Amino acid sequence: MAPLLAASLLALAPAAWAGEPTNHVKDTVDKVISILRDPALRPEARRAERRAKIRKAVENEFDFAEMARSALATHWDQRTLSEKKEFVDLFSRMIERTYIGKIELYTDETIRYGKERIENGYATVDTIVVAKKGQEVLIRYSMHKVNGGWKVYDVTVEGNRMVKNFRDQFQSIIRRSSYEDLVKTLRAKQDEG
Repeated sequence: MAPLLAASLLALAPAAWAGEPTNHVKDTVDKVISILRDPALRPEARRAERRAKIRKAVENEFDFAEMARSALATHWDQRTLSEKKEFVDLFSRMIERTYIGKIELYTDETIRYGKERIENGYATVDTIVVAKKGQEVLIRYSMHKVNGGWKVYDVTVEGNRMVKNFRDQFQSIIRRSSYEDLVKTLRAKQDEG
């Protein structure tokens, strides 16, 4: 799923007909592509700088707080404000670590922007990633209005929702041991990265 999600963030396609949510996704994709195509940032020695620029380009486009809340599900309400803040930080860093490396593997796959649906402050934007061998993969961005702008709160790749996948993993860890062990696991992964 990660390589396809990464490819979905990195392709150009005409979107002149698109509405605001689709244009928002496309603008983010264009920023990331510009970073990846910058010859000065391609050398391995510039990896940290390149990743920092990618992170900056996407960090305000995702509602990490909502994603973290949804991934933690019923355990969210049991957390203190400081625990919630730490969890959102750990969760967002995990997402960044997982996907920025995949984004860097971009090899000129193309994306077609498909249907856009908007209703009551929520939107979905469908994209179709077309691999060089012609395989097509549907990726849907679920978005909502936050402070007048659109933010992604979930990504679905071929029917697999990213937040649900994380929720299932987190619930399994909490059931087997505890919330505290989940946080320890996320901290350890952050230290590795």
